[in-house]
Amino acid sequence: MEEKTKEKKTIWMLFIGLLIAMVAALHYTTPTKLHHFHELYRALFYLPIILSAFRFQLKGGITAAFAVIAIYLPHVVFQWGGDFLYNFSRFLEMLMYLVIGTVAGLFAQRESAERKKYQQAALELKTSYHQLQKQSEKITEIEDRLRTSERLSILGELAATLAHEVRNPLGAIWGVVEILNDEYKSMDRNSEFLDLLNNEVKRLDQVVENYLMLGRRSDAIATKCNLFDLAHSVVLLLTHKARKQNVKLNLSFSNKNLYILSNELQFQQILINLILNSLTALPKGGEIEIKGEASDHSVRLSVVDNGKGIAPENLSEVFKPFFSTSETGTGLGLSIVKRIVEQNKWKLDIQSTVNHGTTVAIVFPAESADESKI
Repeated sequence: MEEKTKEKKTIWMLFIGLLIAMVAALHYTTPTKLHHFHELYRALFYLPIILSAFRFQLKGGITAAFAVIAIYLPHVVFQWGGDFLYNFSRFLEMLMYLVIGTVAGLFAQRESAERKKYQQAALELKTSYHQLQKQSEKITEIEDRLRTSERLSILGELAATLAHEVRNPLGAIWGVVEILNDEYKSMDRNSEFLDLLNNEVKRLDQVVENYLMLGRRSDAIATKCNLFDLAHSVVLLLTHKARKQNVKLNLSFSNKNLYILSNELQFQQILINLILNSLTALPKGGEIEIKGEASDHSVRLSVVDNGKGIAPENLSEVFKPFFSTSETGTGLGLSIVKRIVEQNKWKLDIQSTVNHGTTVAIVFPAESADESKI
């Protein structure tokens, strides 16, 4: 940018110098008896002076005026005889060159200062506008958060009421399940499903308990958990629902002895929500793969589906409460997943391609992956 400015400045200086030289050449080559032409040439000297003043301000105007005087003075002295009274008008003209160069330069300098002042004001206004725009966006975001907080508050009250009402019939169901479990324990064919039903009733009871104790909630107790066993129990629970949608659930673990440090209820809550979210993306059937992988520094659990995928503009929104692209979705599943992951300081990653599928991965830190440290 500076090189272009210097180049432009040099071109202007050469152009102004050429104008002065051309007018001077006309004076020196035109006989003095053709005084009417010389009167015109004297007026032409104002052109390079004014151009120089407006282009280079006061310094340019004065410099051009002195250059004109230096070139024109020998012509007056040697070709017009140098008599002061006879050439009074010409000497006065030279003085006017200097006055006009000074006045035009001062005017250009003042105009330049005013222009810079207005440009600075415009820049400040533009900056203020952007700041106001950012503040407006921030206010809008805060308002959205407040509205979400209000909805969550109402939802929390309803959930607490619902949990209180559900607890009594849940206790009765649990009692019946225990009776059935004792009676049919010897029947190996169905005992696995009775155990599963018993575990899920316990889990549901724990969920209800957590809702009722939200006001005085303490950190969930983490224990050593076998990742494959937990994933297998969740897959067994959701297999029937998946089959109804013609969706195949696959467990793909590099090692069935992967251990993490986690609260079982929270982990099951995460995996159930992720699988249910993938099922929503597969209304016409497909495949969901639950992958477990280990490295020297971490354990990674991934839920991969080949569903409709998520649009790029929605990827940053999917973990916000109540955001859902499905007509039947509540928009709470992934927000619950994010909350639990953040509470445990795990890492959450999501990648998706429209019409190809979505991968949601949870990365557990090394201290949770290393069985010797658990």
